[in-house]
Amino acid sequence: MRKLNFMSLIFMALAVALSIGCDGNSKGGPVIPPILTTLEGTLVAPARIESSLLPAILESTDTTVRNAFEDAQVYVNGYRLASFTLDAPSGAQEWPLKLYNVPESANQKYLVEVVVNKVILKSWVRSSEKSNFSVNIETTAAAMLSEAFGKDQHDLIASYPFLVNSLKTDLTAAFLKTASQLGNNTTLATEIVNKVNGYKTLFTALNGIESNSKLAYLQQENDLDGDGVSDFFVRPNGDNTRIRFSTALSSYTSMIESVQSLEDYSNSALLQDFADNSLSDLRYFSQDAKNIALGIFFKTSASADVYIKLFIHRVDLVDGAFKGVAVEYCFVETLTTALLSGTTTLMLSGETPSEGAVVATDFINSGAANENRLMFVSSAAGIGCFSGNVRLVKAIDGQPDLEKLSFAEKYTPGTYFVNTTLALQAIYQDRPLENGDVFSAYFPDIQCYALFKIKQIGSDRITVDYKINTSKEARFK
Repeated sequence: MRKLNFMSLIFMALAVALSIGCDGNSKGGPVIPPILTTLEGTLVAPARIESSLLPAILESTDTTVRNAFEDAQVYVNGYRLASFTLDAPSGAQEWPLKLYNVPESANQKYLVEVVVNKVILKSWVRSSEKSNFSVNIETTAAAMLSEAFGKDQHDLIASYPFLVNSLKTDLTAAFLKTASQLGNNTTLATEIVNKVNGYKTLFTALNGIESNSKLAYLQQENDLDGDGVSDFFVRPNGDNTRIRFSTALSSYTSMIESVQSLEDYSNSALLQDFADNSLSDLRYFSQDAKNIALGIFFKTSASADVYIKLFIHRVDLVDGAFKGVAVEYCFVETLTTALLSGTTTLMLSGETPSEGAVVATDFINSGAANENRLMFVSSAAGIGCFSGNVRLVKAIDGQPDLEKLSFAEKYTPGTYFVNTTLALQAIYQDRPLENGDVFSAYFPDIQCYALFKIKQIGSDRITVDYKINTSKEARFK
């Protein structure tokens, strides 16, 4: 922990007081001492820093890193503070930061800058946040953009997260540069300055759009959730006359036209469109597209699926060149996840199902015989379509664990088969079902993919473990 230097504190206070000047008396007068305040918050150091930027530093948890930050130089509104504490305990992600005897700002805003060699972290702190502020890579990115754009840091984080996230990714990469590669420091490096100027162009393209939602000038690849990975894509066609949207997990979109705002397409209506399969993966938009709202599946998790709702303000396609798309967007979270898993037992066709067993299933719906659901057809055919008219299954070689599988093969008639016996023959396994066999399944009526593994085989029933993606995607991660 950085110790307080009270003698330095006194000299700093006097220097600040002298810099303020007199009370207006032309003959001179008593110096008015500044009003001093305390700022208290947390600092999060970059997770990894190149060793030449700070002595022998690789990870933020290293003792050397923590000691270096505890001995940082801290500035507030350009004044170097004589006294502060930065406690960086081992294993903690957030480090308590307390700044003492800070001259009170007339506009109630404080620019906090923490400097450790060539690494600089900063944040604008409002008066209301004096007891609870953060300094981290996100606030550093937002503070830099605030200076470049002339817009409040907090407004940028709330309304322009795609720009903040983009610069945050650039800064994260800069922390891994060598000192010679970086040049001046992490905020004034040439490549970072060039990035900021580029983002200013994107910001300018959004000027004039007022929204309570998030705003983005979408490029071909975008990181909308700030995890450093591109997750939302704009794909122009071959001659750059039309574009389409997709996420890392889906190209299917719901859509409502002739709307005036993002709110005109309610969250419940979007989710119902996906539940009803009112989707298309063939939607392209020209430079005339506007006042259109889209829903796109964004991310699945163990707790809740996430969709993106998008409102197109303007598509910039000029002379066969794609510039960007001005949009509002928000995340729509469901109460469930797209990935369902469990165990089910299929009765042999023609047998009366016992308690806990089903005649036919697609792992979402179970019930009477249905050629679009899986059935235990016979000991010879195994599991598949009872009529032999619908290709539902594909064998996966090697009997892998379901947890190790992240996708099912995309459905084409030539790769899926009407039952598991034919599917096994396609991978040169000319035999009946065995415990451990694994298959992909595709259910054309609900357009969902599943994976299932044979768990137990009896004379009149077969039990399988399964997982199914209700978002109509072949991916399972």
